[in-house]
Amino acid sequence: MTERVSSTGRAALRESLLQFSAFADALESRAMREAIDACITVLDAPGPLDRRLLAPWLKVVHERAADVFRRGIRETTGTLRAQMMHGLKQAEEDAIWMQQAIDALSRDNAN
Repeated sequence: MTERVSSTGRAALRESLLQFSAFADALESRAMREAIDACITVLDAPGPLDRRLLAPWLKVVHERAADVFRRGIRETTGTLRAQMMHGLKQAEEDAIWMQQAIDALSRDNAN
């Protein structure tokens, strides 16, 4: 497995994070927005980008998104609450997946 993020991968991640940032702004989540901004800064840095550098930042974004969804679940009802529950499930799964990726990259680096 290559450890560098391709330019196409960078662009896709950046677009996804920008969509997430609109959500963070709408829900007034400064912590989530700060994590997204930090991740975008890493993505925008010149030169090759190592997945080991990016993965922890993405994990933080997903953890903070999960916190936002938990708050949303407490504060909403009906269809919006159901959407928040789905978002929470996805954010938690993504945070776990990112931790597994971090662990795998760490093992690959140790070998």
